[in-house]
Amino acid sequence: MDQSLAEYVATRLRIEMARLDVAPPELARRLDEQSLWVVRRMRRRVPISLSDLDRIAAALEIPVADFLPASERVA
Repeated sequence: MDQSLAEYVATRLRIEMARLDVAPPELARRLDEQSLWVVRRMRRRVPISLSDLDRIAAALEIPVADFLPASERVA
């Protein structure tokens, strides 16, 4: 894989937000965070922690596994 896991997760976050038509301000509202909090993670300015990923997945109503490459998923 050419991308790091962090790059992959950030890319998947952008893809899922676009697919669900959720803008950063809306995701921030769902998370009770500021828009900048979301944007910094989308652009990898701040690493997405496992806790962040869990909260984001819940806010988007999708499984955490959707953010991970198949090779990183646990059965």
